[in-house]
Amino acid sequence: MKTTQIDDKPLKSHPGFHIWFFNHPVFYGIGDQLHFLFKYFQQMGGSVTCGRQPSNQRCNIVIENFDQQAVQHIKTFCQSRGKSISIVLTEHVDIHTKDSLPNYKQLELKSSSIHLHGKSVDEEFSYLPLPVLIQRSNCLLALREVTSNYFRLGDLPEMKGFSYLAHNRKVDTLWFPKLNSAFIDKTEAPSYDFIFLGAKTEFRESVINTLKDFGFTFVPTFNGVSIKQRHIQYKQARFCLNIPQDETWPWLSPMRIISALQAGLPVLSIGTNDTSAISVCTRQVPMVEGMIDTNQIRDMLASHETEALKALIAYEELAATDNTMSISLLNSLNSWALTDGIVL
Repeated sequence: MKTTQIDDKPLKSHPGFHIWFFNHPVFYGIGDQLHFLFKYFQQMGGSVTCGRQPSNQRCNIVIENFDQQAVQHIKTFCQSRGKSISIVLTEHVDIHTKDSLPNYKQLELKSSSIHLHGKSVDEEFSYLPLPVLIQRSNCLLALREVTSNYFRLGDLPEMKGFSYLAHNRKVDTLWFPKLNSAFIDKTEAPSYDFIFLGAKTEFRESVINTLKDFGFTFVPTFNGVSIKQRHIQYKQARFCLNIPQDETWPWLSPMRIISALQAGLPVLSIGTNDTSAISVCTRQVPMVEGMIDTNQIRDMLASHETEALKALIAYEELAATDNTMSISLLNSLNSWALTDGIVL
C-alpha cells in the first residue's frame, strides 16, 4: 500500500479493524452502520471483520448502545487483555457550555445548556424517554477510560461540546464512502409512490396517514428484512421517504438516505430543513403549520428518474470531497493499534 510522508517518516499501514456488535441483539438494526464502516475502512485500505465476540488481533470498534451490563462486559475485556475500544456515536448529545457540567463522572443534566436529541432536559421527550437517554449517555461516559477514539459516520451527530465530556478528545469524522455499483433499475416501472422503513412514532404515523389521504401510495413493508430483501422492496417505489421521529427533530437520517441511494432510489424528507452534508442529495419538504405541500411532492414524483440521477451524482460528489483519511486520524489509529499490541 502507498505510504504517506510526514517529516520524512512514513506512516504505517492501517491496522485491522473488528466491529464488535454484541450490544445490538437485532442485527438488522445496525446493518446500515456496518455497511458504512466496511465501505469506509476498505476504501481507505483497511481490513474489516465483525462479530459478537471481540478480537485479540484487531482494533475493536463498538457502535453506541450501552447499558450497565454492556459497560461491565467491555471493561472486563479491556482491562483483562490490555485493550481499548473505539465507539461509533449515534445519539445526539450537545453540550453548549462547559459551565453546564458540574460533574464530569456522569451527566447530571441540571442545565438547559445540555441538549439530548436536540432538546433541553426541561422539554418533553416523545421519541425516547429522558431517563433512557440519560442512562445511555452515562453508560457512554463510563467507558471513557477504555475508549481510544470516538467516531461519527458522516457529519452527524454534531456532538457539539462533546470533547468536554471526553477528556478533551475530539470526535473523528469517518466521511461518506463511495457507493458500490449504485444503479437506477428501469426494467420495471415502480407501482407505488413511497416506501418508508423505520420505527413507528405518532408523528410518523400522522404524516403517512396524511399522505395516504391525499392519494399517495406506499409499498407494504415490515421491519426485520435483509438488505437484499429491502432492495427488492425499494424497486417498487418512486421515492424513499424520510420522516423525522417527531416534529421537532431537525436532522436527516444519513443511513436511511445512503441505503436508498445504493439501490438507486431518491429520498424525499417530510418535515425537515436540515443543512448537514447529506442534504445535498436529499429533497426536503418542510411542514408549514402542520401542512404538507402536496403539489410540490407530485411534481417530484412525476420526475422521479431524473431526481434519482441527480441524487446519485450529488452523493458521488459529496463522497469525493474528502476521500482520503486525514493524517491525524491515521496517526491516531496507528497509535491505538500499537497501544493495544496489534501488529501493523
